[in-house]
Amino acid sequence: MRPLTLRMTGLRSYRVERTVDFSELSLVAIIGPTGSGKSSVLEGITYALYGASTWDKRAVKELISDAANSMRVSLEFEADGERWLVTRMISRKAGASHELVCLSKPDVAKIDGDRPVNARIEELVGLDYDGFCACVLLPQGKFEQLLKATKKDRATVLKGILRLDELDLMRERA
Repeated sequence: MRPLTLRMTGLRSYRVERTVDFSELSLVAIIGPTGSGKSSVLEGITYALYGASTWDKRAVKELISDAANSMRVSLEFEADGERWLVTRMISRKAGASHELVCLSKPDVAKIDGDRPVNARIEELVGLDYDGFCACVLLPQGKFEQLLKATKKDRATVLKGILRLDELDLMRERA
């Protein structure tokens, strides 16, 4: 999966629509002072893909900006050789909407609804929510722990982040 364009409105520090264009980039570093919206970009990607926040699968309303009544996030991405657009919206008072469209093949039926969109996203990305958080996002607080760890401890921290202990367990069972 390769992100191309992220659009966010009403998400944490992004009260008005903001667009992040990844399309011409091959390597991205999100840097800036505390409170500048770095984590919000990662929250936006996570919400678009999985309808969840990075810290809690169900606490998405907490992502809505204090000055907004709703939040809308769209992510255009490439996966499985095609261009896709996933759009999710949630309101403080009303329900949520979830939509996935294949932009490169208009004849592919649009997918609506949380579960159907999530299922197709997992197929396209190759990771479920937990796998995405473990492999793509380095959990808050683990980075400092990783930097200060000894070589042996670093391996242990990485094993925990990547859930390699589960792989060892499966290997034993096999």
